[in-house]
Amino acid sequence: MQTTERPKSYLNAAAITFQLPFNPTPEQHVERVNQLDSYLAPGVSLPKSGITLLYGTKNCWRLRQYLANESAERGRLCRTSVYRVEVEPYPASQLTLMESTHSGFLNIPKRLRACTKDTIATRWNRLLADKGKPAENFPREISDNMQLLDELVYESPYNQLIAVSYEIRTIAGSAQVVTVFKPDAITFDSADPCRSMPLSGIMAEHLIEER
Repeated sequence: MQTTERPKSYLNAAAITFQLPFNPTPEQHVERVNQLDSYLAPGVSLPKSGITLLYGTKNCWRLRQYLANESAERGRLCRTSVYRVEVEPYPASQLTLMESTHSGFLNIPKRLRACTKDTIATRWNRLLADKGKPAENFPREISDNMQLLDELVYESPYNQLIAVSYEIRTIAGSAQVVTVFKPDAITFDSADPCRSMPLSGIMAEHLIEER
């Protein structure tokens, strides 16, 4: 009996890498390091249990331009790698919390119904209160406490999520990112020469001398 293959949906995410300005010798080893935290605005914390990548071009253009300018000043190449994140198909209309979690993708604050935002806000402020922090207007406004996603995604129904997209404050202005909590959902662009798992949305190559 022939089975119908389940349709797939993909999110497009990106990582920018500062490359070395030369090709390493066989005696040299190149290691990539996570640099995203270095570009966050003061006081911003990100989740540690997922891989946070850049999401979209329109909402990241200030940060991308900042990185391009810094790359030119440092004499380094700035390479953009594209990744796809597999999620379940989701409706184009505004979603309820159950629809978002069933798809595996929560896009904050876009495409969420007002009642969904209210539900997230209530749980978010309880997490903040548990840490002795004041209430926020998240997800309607940017939060600097995105590390709380590490706790939220262990709770039902949020534990069904594959990825969560949200805005953060960076030293170049606000930017949209996506944290992927299930790395096996990440696939590589076949045209990209770098086919290794990203560490974050901003990385840098460092030279390590072999002894």
